[in-house]
Amino acid sequence: MTLYLEFDNSKQCPVNKEFMSSSFHPTDTLEGKVAVITGGTGAIGLASAQRLASLGARCVLLYNSESPEGAAAKAAALPGAGHLTFKASVTDSASLQAVADQVAAQCGVVHILVNSAGYTKAVAAADLEGLSDDLIDDILKVNFRGVIATIRAFMPLL
Repeated sequence: MTLYLEFDNSKQCPVNKEFMSSSFHPTDTLEGKVAVITGGTGAIGLASAQRLASLGARCVLLYNSESPEGAAAKAAALPGAGHLTFKASVTDSASLQAVADQVAAQCGVVHILVNSAGYTKAVAAADLEGLSDDLIDDILKVNFRGVIATIRAFMPLL
């Protein structure tokens, strides 16, 4: 069954019934939940993983620039057990899909998706030449397209 919300009495937006019945109240536990975190070994991603794991979630850390051993060590240091790590670039849809397939095989489902992978490069405010077209493309590829590619890959598991 598809529900519709009406806006301005003229436009309709389909809404997932299960989504509409879920609660947005704070929770004290995430036991039995699986969280996938892009940029999971970076500062924001790892902090997110630590918080989610402290509430009982099983965390799947996606990393790109970390060594496999470094990523595994960070996952092992999280509270709880059963955390996983996978190397994947958010700019490579095939890589993300391969990881989503592995997560499906090992976890079956994903309850939480945290898009925290990101890229930037310091450029002085007055240095417009330093902010080249290639740099802008690289930043958008990771920070915008990468989010969409990650959602696309993991949506069937959510």
